[in-house]
Amino acid sequence: MNYLRAQLEDDAADAISGLPLTNATYEQSIKLLKERYGQNEVIINAHYTSLMDLPVSSSQTASLRKNYDLIEKHLRSLEALGENIESKIIVS
Repeated sequence: MNYLRAQLEDDAADAISGLPLTNATYEQSIKLLKERYGQNEVIINAHYTSLMDLPVSSSQTASLRKNYDLIEKHLRSLEALGENIESKIIVS
């Protein structure tokens, strides 16, 4: 619970403020945060949009590596959210 509180800022921190530092309130805190911020469809759409809006890479290794890392980040996030990253749309 201490670690969770330390990672939150602004509205997210306010959402769980006042809850005691116990194991039971950790579960309650996660539930509250998921209810408020766990909009999976919005998050999924944002990842797809980011993939479609990637900047064009130059032929420089650093630029290619940066885009590769961005693509991997979005694909890992989509997979964690239950999306099939092996679909034909993603592959294309």
